[in-house]
Amino acid sequence: MADNIGPRYIVKVYNHEFGVPGVLVIDNTKLGPGKGGIRFHPDVTLDEIRALAFWMSVKCAVMNLPFGGAKGGVRVNPKKLSLGER
Repeated sequence: MADNIGPRYIVKVYNHEFGVPGVLVIDNTKLGPGKGGIRFHPDVTLDEIRALAFWMSVKCAVMNLPFGGAKGGVRVNPKKLSLGER
């Protein structure tokens, strides 16, 4: 759920072929497009990704970078993926 303080967008996705859920959180775009990365971990949660997106917004603002904060998360164990799946 987005509000004036929380994330601007939350997008939940699911890959039916591999059975892999994921989430994208765009926290803030006041200074520019959302900047972040993707976390691949079997225990990743929406709350964790929301927090990481928020802190990316803070880091970019403190450093006066023209970016907002964003982060993606995919609930998968990368060690169990084949080379073709990576």
